[in-house]
Amino acid sequence: MATIPSAVLAGIWLPFVIVGGLSLFLCFFYVRYYQRRRDAEVSVTITIISGLTVSLLTLALIPVDIFGVSQMKTSMGDFKEWSADPNASRKDVESTFRYMYYAFYSVVMLFVFLVLPFMYFYYEEGDEGVSTARRCCSALKYWIGFCVALAVVLLIGAFVPWASEQQFDNNETTSDYARLFLGSFASNRGQNALSFTISFLALIGAVCSVLYTGPGMVALPIDLIRGYRRVEDERDELTSRKKRHDSHQRNFDSKYGRERRAMSSKDRKRMENFKAGERLLKRRQKRFDAATKGCGMRCHKCMRPFSILSGIVLFLVALLIFFCLLMNGIDRILHSKGYRYGFLLNKSTLPNPVGYLLLWSQTFFPLDYVLLIALIFFFVFATLYGIRRMGIWFFCLKMYQIRPHRTPPQGLLFTAFILMTFVVSLGVTVTTVAPQYTRFGHQFFNASYKESVNVSDSSNATCLGVLQQKECTIERQSMLCDSSDCVETQFSSLVYQFCYRTWFFSLIYFACQLGMLVTFLLGLVVVLCRKKRSNIHDHGDSDTESSSDESLLDLESRV
Repeated sequence: MATIPSAVLAGIWLPFVIVGGLSLFLCFFYVRYYQRRRDAEVSVTITIISGLTVSLLTLALIPVDIFGVSQMKTSMGDFKEWSADPNASRKDVESTFRYMYYAFYSVVMLFVFLVLPFMYFYYEEGDEGVSTARRCCSALKYWIGFCVALAVVLLIGAFVPWASEQQFDNNETTSDYARLFLGSFASNRGQNALSFTISFLALIGAVCSVLYTGPGMVALPIDLIRGYRRVEDERDELTSRKKRHDSHQRNFDSKYGRERRAMSSKDRKRMENFKAGERLLKRRQKRFDAATKGCGMRCHKCMRPFSILSGIVLFLVALLIFFCLLMNGIDRILHSKGYRYGFLLNKSTLPNPVGYLLLWSQTFFPLDYVLLIALIFFFVFATLYGIRRMGIWFFCLKMYQIRPHRTPPQGLLFTAFILMTFVVSLGVTVTTVAPQYTRFGHQFFNASYKESVNVSDSSNATCLGVLQQKECTIERQSMLCDSSDCVETQFSSLVYQFCYRTWFFSLIYFACQLGMLVTFLLGLVVVLCRKKRSNIHDHGDSDTESSSDESLLDLESRV
């Protein structure tokens, strides 16, 4: 049995280790940058960093999986010596990736249902004089509810009637279509339960992508391009507001003097508002001075050209992704077999620039790896930026605002929850943006074709002895006499099984994909109509700086 070459192993695992280390550093920096230090607890901080790191490691498996299957064949379409036997090294590589995906997805599932809720209630029970044991007991009372929820979801997944191979035996067309996306139907109740739970988490993540990823994809680059307001303009505005406020304050003093008892209830309310406005102005002036002095502002000015350039590049990337998702959505509506098949496509007819770019770049390894990691991290950063700009909402209630050095641990726990569910759903988005690349990588086959009057009708198909060298695609795989000539990535295999065997989930994913396009356009309109960011916008001293506080600065216009 041929062993896997060390160069192939290094190409698979060395980038994964590097990206894993980078992910850990980024997660540590993100949490330490945003958390409110006086409220931080070591256990909660470690939990958040661990959850975010596991999320990014799950995504880092995708490019190494693609690289692994791409390295199994030569450019002539023949299997290499170490991968020629499907029951030896090739099977070991496939099994390794499959079990790693299941392991990482299982850890994400445990974090979302068990670890994060427990740490949230554990922190909420913290108070002076409360012991750790008492906090744990109090948190367990609420935590049991999430355990029950996880058990219910697992039981539904284990016993829900899944799509089976026998359902398609009487219809050859749909049977071939199903096998094209599912491969083997072999599974057990444990796999079904895990698949259903992962699909459920992906559903939550898809909804989060509509709320945060769509607006974040456009807000992040445009804010980088526009930058902050001019320091001189903002200083003049603060000075002008302070003068107007002092003028109205003097009018009140001249009207009533020290005889405050003679004030009407309306004027007394105005006086209280003026005092609150004065405190707000002083606080803003203090934050403005802190934000505009020192080396921070000088570094910001030096980095301004880079900020504009990176914003332009990211905006072009966002437009390219928007175009790919839009073309894919139109293609699936027009050419798929309908909602009963989750609008899955077995052949793309409309252009997909991102997929073409990734396929082309794979001939210059590791360029494709870098591009795919950059694409994945762009989605992650866009989601985090959307959370930062919009805050964390529960229906119509704004719960937490994400601010540097001002975010409470509960807000970061919710951020980790959103990101971990989004990571699960991101698999569906990535396969939508680059379906061929994420399924086969850069593979060629050299095998016989089926030929019939209707290729989709396998009962009339016959195998030709003519060998042709072609690139592996989804539609060509169904025409091969031996479908094993094109090796699928375990990532795409799992994603398609989740989507197809639970078609209603796939239908909701598709609706969320269209919803993300809508929120992208709405976010574009809002960002373009909004003023530039304030220099003190990210230095608020509360979780939510309400609009009522803002109105205190404009009271003079209503006096």
